[in-house]
Amino acid sequence: MRAEIVKLHKKLQTTIIYVTHDQVEAMTMADRIIVMKDGIIQQNNNPLEVYNHPTNKFVAGFIGSPAINLFEGKIYKDDNDLIFDEGKFRIKLPDKYKDILATYINKNITMGIRPEDIYDKRYSSEIDITEPNRKAEISALVEVVEPMGNEFIVYLHTGNTAITARFAPRQMPELDKHLKIVFDMNKAHFFDNDTDKCIV
Repeated sequence: MRAEIVKLHKKLQTTIIYVTHDQVEAMTMADRIIVMKDGIIQQNNNPLEVYNHPTNKFVAGFIGSPAINLFEGKIYKDDNDLIFDEGKFRIKLPDKYKDILATYINKNITMGIRPEDIYDKRYSSEIDITEPNRKAEISALVEVVEPMGNEFIVYLHTGNTAITARFAPRQMPELDKHLKIVFDMNKAHFFDNDTDKCIV
């Protein structure tokens, strides 16, 4: 059905407004997406821009499947480093965030990271390790693994925090075992807890 509508759009060479609650339809069919909440426009841009640079927490959580992981925490300064403290884990942030997040030191904040930006530590060589603090490593319990053929969707827990990861189909993680996972912190998003707006 989606392909037929796309073909029709190309054939007619005219503007089509298509209303959907299905974010997959929006991402795959649109030249431009308008994301709305309670009748108010949240973001208006092309699909990849909306996905990679969401304007707020609502857009980040709505666009993408599996959904983005959102972690509530606090920013601290430790000597020259900024630390994100979730309660169950603490990670150093890359230098590129220092100026942007300086005004959030000792404040609550939300960090978002998409499932495809989380790696099994054993296979995290795709991340450029020359950048300081780009890799943030934590341990999490593997609860469910969904083999999809071309990928594994992995559901993990650390403390009370649920994490969803999308791994390349190499070695299937063992159920009910702790696994070292790595966040690519260059792909992280940070949201203001008062406004829900994306800071970076």
